[in-house]
Amino acid sequence: MTEHTPTLRRPRWRTPLVVVGLAVTFVVATSAPASAHVGISDATASGDATVVTFAFDHGCDGSATVGMDVQLPPGAVLSAASLPDGWSLAGSDTSAAGTSGTVVSVTGTPIPDGTAGGFAFTLAGYDTAIDHLMPVLQKCEQGELAWVDENSSAAYPAPLLAATSTTPTTSGVTATGADTSPTTAAVAVTTDFVAESTHSDFPWSTVIVGFVVGGLSAWVAGVIMRRRRAAAGDT
Repeated sequence: MTEHTPTLRRPRWRTPLVVVGLAVTFVVATSAPASAHVGISDATASGDATVVTFAFDHGCDGSATVGMDVQLPPGAVLSAASLPDGWSLAGSDTSAAGTSGTVVSVTGTPIPDGTAGGFAFTLAGYDTAIDHLMPVLQKCEQGELAWVDENSSAAYPAPLLAATSTTPTTSGVTATGADTSPTTAAVAVTTDFVAESTHSDFPWSTVIVGFVVGGLSAWVAGVIMRRRRAAAGDT
């Protein structure tokens, strides 16, 4: 009896499907938006003060940013502000001074959604040995975003000002937490702040398009080759 060895054939559609699958996976992975927040990008001690830099790169659901309300740490005195060109201090609310801190407002020329923006406050008079949350209300041409959540993993976490010293500061704050120091002062304002973009300059869009086109081309070429082989086998 003659034994017939079965001929193993590669599935016709495996290679094209793998190529297309990789292309789709790559597009989905690289087109997913990165998380972006209004946050503190830097806090640097400068003598008895701390320069606190805020950064953002988006508006409110596509709407441009026109201002920010920032709550300072208890006892903090704002002595200087570096703002984007076209922005200015809009005032401060000392009615919440004490355990919650003064709210300082900045506003100005709209910063488009997707454009890096930011500003810096020079603060003194607060306890630099502990962390402080600095809630921010982001104001846009249409809508607002409240960055106030105490949970850092929440959708809208409050910016965290980390401790910059190991020595507790008690000046201006009583044992009960009431603020006894001035929370506002003559503020030196400059409008030369330049934000650093958090977006990569790498041309991902070109790479994605090229990958997809190449994958689809390979898929079409594979289909054509298999049809020709099938036609040649039938003749």
